[in-house]
Parts: sequence; structure tokens; C-alpha cells
Amino acid sequence: MKLASDLRKPFYRMSLIAICFIQLGCDGQSVLQYRLPYANGTDIYVSNDHLTHGPSDRLDLVGVNDGTTYSVVAANTGVVEYVEDSSALNCCMGTCANNFVWLSHIGEEWTKYSHLATGSATNVAGLEVGDIVIAGQFLGFESDVGRACGQHLHFEVGVPDDINNPLSNSNGGYIIGENRPPRFCQVPGELVVEDNTYRAEHCDNLLTC
Repeated sequence: MKLASDLRKPFYRMSLIAICFIQLGCDGQSVLQYRLPYANGTDIYVSNDHLTHGPSDRLDLVGVNDGTTYSVVAANTGVVEYVEDSSALNCCMGTCANNFVWLSHIGEEWTKYSHLATGSATNVAGLEVGDIVIAGQFLGFESDVGRACGQHLHFEVGVPDDINNPLSNSNGGYIIGENRPPRFCQVPGELVVEDNTYRAEHCDNLLTC
């Protein structure tokens, strides 16, 4: 696993200084707004929403365009904090190492993209810790690596308690901190709902609440 250093690229540091971080009025939802984390034109079925997922406030999403390969993209502009895509095993309800990418964003929120195909983040997307990625940039392919009962993307917004020690388990990439239901642009009510299908599209503006 690659870990982010404490230093950030100048663009990211200047952005942090330039943005006001009064994070009120979000009703427990994400402060940032995100695009759906699949390539434009992908139809996405919600198998678990923030209420039905266990644990809560995370999502399970499935590409359903009659394809076998679905591209996962960054839900907002950010910095690559963790990349792990060397695992190849699937264990459904068992225990085995997961593949995931964590991005940090303006303010305090991070996003996680789990169960990615082996090698797709490092070899295909070419991701390295410390890279700046933009909203809609390719991160890897949807898969079923790790504890996944069927191919899908596990997506979550998290806020680490300590950015120097953000994860409790390197194999699973579990955050130590708070999770927030993600707000999405171009989604009615901004929250996706279980058993519904949405289409991923570019968003002109990703706003804070």
C-alpha cells in the first residue's frame, strides 16, 4: 500500500487557504456535492443506499448498461491519499484484502472507491499517492475484489478524526472517523435511493451546502 505524505501539492494547499470552511446546515449529509462516480452515460443501480447499507451512510452501486466493464471516476476534485489494488481474491461474506482508493477533498471530506479490479488503479489509471485528480477522472474498474457479493462499487464519504492516522485496517481501508451520506448533483433530492437507477453525467458546478 502507498501512503500519502504530510505534504500536499501547492495547488491543494492554496485551495484549502482560499475556501471558507463553515460547515453548517448540511443536516448530517456531505458538505460537498459530488457527481456520480461512474463514467458519463453509465446507468447505475443502487443496491444499498445510506439507510440500508450496513454500516449506514455508505453506498453500494452497480453499473447496469449491459456491459462487463464499468469505469469508476472521481466524484470530485481531490488528492489521492491511498491506493491499494494488488488484491485479487473475492470472499463475499468472508475476510480477504480489499482494493480501494481514498481521495481527500477541499475541506475535511474524503471519498472511498472500493472493490476495484486488480491493477486498474495503478496500472491502467496510473494513480500514485499525492496525485491531484479532477472530478470525472478515471480511477479504476468496478469489480468484486474483497468482501463483495457480486461486482459493484462501494462508495462513501468520510471525515477522518486524524489525517495522520485515518484508517483502522489497511486490508479494508476502513476510516476512523465520521461517515456522511453523499449529496449528488443531477439526482432528485441529492440523495440516491435503494432500488433506483440513475445516469452518471458531468456536473458543471459541484457546490457546498
